[in-house]
Amino acid sequence: MRRIFGGEDQAPAELQGFIDVVNEAYHEFDADRAMIERSLDLSSQELLQANSDLGAVLEAFLDLFFHIDADGVILAYRVGTAADLYVTPDQLIGKRIQNIPLDHVGTRFRDAIRRVHATESLVSLEYSLQLNEEEQCYEAHLLPLRNREIAVIIRNVTEQKQAEQRERKLQNRLARSERMESLGVLAGGVAHDLNNILGPLVAYPGMILRTMPEDNEVREMLVEIEKSAGRAVAVIQDLLTMARRGNYVLEPVDVNALVRNYIDSIAFKQLQAQHPQCVLDLELQENIPRALATQHHLSQAIMNLIINAYEAIPEDGRVTVTTEYRHVPEHAGIYETIHGNMYVVIRIRDTGTGIPEDSVEHIFEPFFTKKKMGRSGSGLGLTVVYGVVRDMNGHIEVDTKAAEGTEMRLYIPATQERALTDEEPGTDFSGHERVLIVDDVPEQRRLAKSMLIDLGYSVETSPSGHDAVGLLRDQTFDLILMDMIMEDGFDGLDAYKEILKTHPNQKCLIVSGFSETDRVHEALRCGAGGFVAKPYRLDQLGKAIRDELDRH
Repeated sequence: MRRIFGGEDQAPAELQGFIDVVNEAYHEFDADRAMIERSLDLSSQELLQANSDLGAVLEAFLDLFFHIDADGVILAYRVGTAADLYVTPDQLIGKRIQNIPLDHVGTRFRDAIRRVHATESLVSLEYSLQLNEEEQCYEAHLLPLRNREIAVIIRNVTEQKQAEQRERKLQNRLARSERMESLGVLAGGVAHDLNNILGPLVAYPGMILRTMPEDNEVREMLVEIEKSAGRAVAVIQDLLTMARRGNYVLEPVDVNALVRNYIDSIAFKQLQAQHPQCVLDLELQENIPRALATQHHLSQAIMNLIINAYEAIPEDGRVTVTTEYRHVPEHAGIYETIHGNMYVVIRIRDTGTGIPEDSVEHIFEPFFTKKKMGRSGSGLGLTVVYGVVRDMNGHIEVDTKAAEGTEMRLYIPATQERALTDEEPGTDFSGHERVLIVDDVPEQRRLAKSMLIDLGYSVETSPSGHDAVGLLRDQTFDLILMDMIMEDGFDGLDAYKEILKTHPNQKCLIVSGFSETDRVHEALRCGAGGFVAKPYRLDQLGKAIRDELDRH
C-alpha cells in the first residue's frame, strides 16, 4: 500500500489511519485463523479418538457387523468376539451379501434388503445353517443408513433357541405330570368308593359257597358272580395303581424268572396263538442282581408290555425281551429326569408300526389308545405300567419310529439281597379271639363282622376312631381291624396312635380301599402288623388275621 501511494518507507500522512485499520484487521484475521486451526486439530483428535473407541466397542461386541451398499455389496465388516464367520475375507469385501453361498441365506437377505429400501425401517429375519453336522441358529437385523446403505447385525442365537426348547420340554413334562396327578386323584377317589360297593359282591359268594352243597344249581351262578367281582376288583386295582396309591412292600425279585414264568404261562400261549406271525426272542443276561420291586406288579408290567408289542405288529415280525444289569447315566425322560444309578434294565422291543411322534408323550395317560376300544383291555395298560414302575422308584423310557418299531425300557433299582421264599398258606383261618372292627361304613362293618363270626371269632364293631379309643379304655381286644379313612382329622392312623398310649402292644391290621401310602407306612412303623386291601375275600382276611394273631 505504501508503494501504491508513492513510496516504500512512509505512506502519506492522510492515509496512515486507513493503513493502520487494515493492518489491524489482518492481525485479527491471523489470530482467528490460528484459533480455528487449533479447534480443527482438537476436533480431529476427538474424532479419531471417538472412531477408535467405536472400533474397540465393535471389536469387543458379540455380533457380526456388515456395512453394505444399496445393492448389497459388502463395503466393510467386523467380526465380534463370539460371532461365527464361516467364510474367508476375500469372499466378503466387494461381494454381494445375498450371493454368499451358505444354504438358503442369500435369498432371505435379498428379500430383506428390498424390504429395507421399501420401508426405510428396521427389518429382522431368522435363519439356520447346518455347519459341522450341527444346526446353528441366527438372527439378522438390517438398519437403513444414508445413501441407501445398510448396516447388518448378525447374532448367533443357537444357545438361546436350545434353552427355549429345553424350557418348552420342561413345561410340557410338567403339564403332563400335572394331568397324570389330577387323573390319579380322581381315579383314587373312584376306586375307594367302588371298593366299598364291591365288598359284599366279593365276600358273600365265598361265604355262601362254604356252606352250599356241591350239587346246588345256584352254585354255578355264585361262582360266576365271584369271578365277575374279581375282575372288577382287578380293574379297580389298576385305577389305584394309576393313582399311585398302592401300598407296596418292595422285595428282591428275580426278573429273569418273572419273564420265563410268563412265557411258560397259558396266557402267553394264548397270545402267541392269536399272533402266529410273531416270533419271540429272549436275551436274558444270566446271574444279574435282583430288582427291588414287587413280584406281582412287575410281572403285570412285563406282561402288559409284551402284549402291547405283539399287538403292534400287523404282519410278520419279532418281539425281543432283554434283561441286563448296568449303570444308567442321568438324563431327561418323557415325564421326568431319570436319575443315574445301577439298574436292572428290562427292554421289550418290537418290529411293529411304531408310535406316531405326536402320540409318544401321551401314551401313559389313562384311556389314551390307538387301538380299537373294546378289543384290548381297559385302556389303562401303559398307565398301570407307569404307576407300578414309579412306585418301585424306577423309570420307564420309550424309543420309537413310525414303521420301524418301538422299544420300551424299564429301569428298576437293583439290590444285592436274596429273594424271600413264600410259605404255603394254611387253609384253616378260624379262631376264637376277640376282634374289634373299626369302620365308618355300616355295610362294611356288617360284612366284616359276618365273615369273622363265620370263622369263629368274637367280634365287636365301632363306627369311628374316637369311639374305638373310648371302647379300649374299659376293655381289651386281641386284634383291631382298623379302617384307614374315616372322620376328617382323625383317621385310622390317629386312632391307632391314641390306642397305643394305653395299650402299647395292641395288635392291629390296617384296612382300606384307598389310602395315602405314607399314612399306611407310618401305621406299620408304629406297630400295625399289615395292610389288607378292600374288597377282600374270606380267605384273604382270615389269613391276614390269623398271621397277625400268631405273630409273637
